[in-house]
Amino acid sequence: MMGFKYDPADFIWAVTEPLCWDWNVTEANLTKFTQLGGTIKQIQRHNLTDWQREQLARLTTQPDQFVADQLVKAWQGLAITLPANVELNEPLQLKINVDSAATPLIVLLNIGANSRLNLTTDFHFTAETPQSSIVFAGEVAGQLDCRTEWHAEQSGNHLLLGELAVQQSARCSWTVIPRLRGKLLGNLKIKLAQPGASGYFYAGSLARQDDQFNLQTQIQHFAPHTFSRIKMRGVLFDNAKMNFTSVGQIEHGAHGANADQENRLLTAGPEVLGSANPMLLIDENDVQAGHAASIGQYDEEQLYYLQSRGLPLFLAEQILINTFMQPVLEGGVVK
Repeated sequence: MMGFKYDPADFIWAVTEPLCWDWNVTEANLTKFTQLGGTIKQIQRHNLTDWQREQLARLTTQPDQFVADQLVKAWQGLAITLPANVELNEPLQLKINVDSAATPLIVLLNIGANSRLNLTTDFHFTAETPQSSIVFAGEVAGQLDCRTEWHAEQSGNHLLLGELAVQQSARCSWTVIPRLRGKLLGNLKIKLAQPGASGYFYAGSLARQDDQFNLQTQIQHFAPHTFSRIKMRGVLFDNAKMNFTSVGQIEHGAHGANADQENRLLTAGPEVLGSANPMLLIDENDVQAGHAASIGQYDEEQLYYLQSRGLPLFLAEQILINTFMQPVLEGGVVK
């Protein structure tokens, strides 16, 4: 899976029984969501609809058998559906708490045509979960703004997989913020399946101590006049290692496509190791595409200026980190 070096044994789903987890949504938002015809249902591997099985089947077309081997194991999750021609103005904030030792969770999304949903999925894994696995799949026929945050209380091995298909003139924006310790292996895709579809990836993370983060985001253009943007930013401390790879892929026939990606890492430790790899795979002539990458330390002039205004070093560094991360965090504060 992907071009990263990793030991598959670190990320195999070691499923335990019972699977202890729960979810909740702000009551007012859930009421409005259900009034519009939206549903949130718990699912398991043995009670899927044909459409849900089809979405998960897409994930098994990887070059190796790793994903397919995991999906045949016991897992649980949520199916979130919003019918066509409705709009939820307030963000739907979904919090998922996991208490068992190893609970693979799958989230299936189905956003109807001309509908709009702003969804935040906030995963919390307790200290008793040294391993965590999250999978996203589904289709977007309207507009989806999805923010995924992932908190783990102890260092462990963490797996993040996902693939969302975007239909004609639809839009999918996906922000991923892993707040983890240990090893992260992630592979996320947006497929622009029909003309006029657009996709956006924003990913940001901090790696500390001996963390090893490997994350790939990919947007594939399969149809004409599709549009994509990817922004990935990370900060490395201590002895951390981070590999951020973004892939913009334009298939033959996707004329008029527009793709651009940007990967940037800030190194704030003496022994860190970082890799920022934006890639373009183009099989069509009539397209626009670009990419940028950088790996560097704090700007010494900016750091000196902030300290000259009376700020202590740690606070000056924090300001520079937050400024660096702002394009992917939309003004959020990193700690």
